[in-house]
Amino acid sequence: MQFENALVARVCHDLITPFNAINLGVEAFEATKDELMFETIKESTAKANAILKFMRELFSSKADDFCYTKTSLQTCASEFLAGYKITFNLQTEMNEIPAMFGKVVLYLAAICKDLMPFGGDAYITLQDSAITCECHGRNMKTPDINLETELTHKTVIQHSLLRQLSRLNCKLLASQEENKILIKITAA
Repeated sequence: MQFENALVARVCHDLITPFNAINLGVEAFEATKDELMFETIKESTAKANAILKFMRELFSSKADDFCYTKTSLQTCASEFLAGYKITFNLQTEMNEIPAMFGKVVLYLAAICKDLMPFGGDAYITLQDSAITCECHGRNMKTPDINLETELTHKTVIQHSLLRQLSRLNCKLLASQEENKILIKITAA
């Protein structure tokens, strides 16, 4: 039950800002009929929609034989991260990505959002069962991805990634330089 509570809190936390912006924008637009305010409302609505679509995909259950397309993963993660000023690029030769690895890609995209609060660039490379995530930005947060961290709405994505990696019998190694974070996932 603690995991489910943390998950719901995380989704709500990510949706509060765009929905507050929509509410405030609608109130201001009603008073002023300002076209710039209307554009702000549309942007906030698009951001909230991208977050909802991303979270639905991230936490949906997929059959073991389900495959994501490279394009669907790229689009889902790109639209989600764009609202946080992060560009996303999925590099792989595979056109169809098994659900178990597609979920890892989506978890990594969500973690990129947390690691780069001021925006940046995220590159995920998927080759066979090895996945590399490279983040470039300024004032990035140090990655602390381990199961010893308390489960909260801020850590539920990391816990979910590690649980998925355990099912895949994979290990994770993270390192950081000044403006770069590298996360490598390989078979254990």
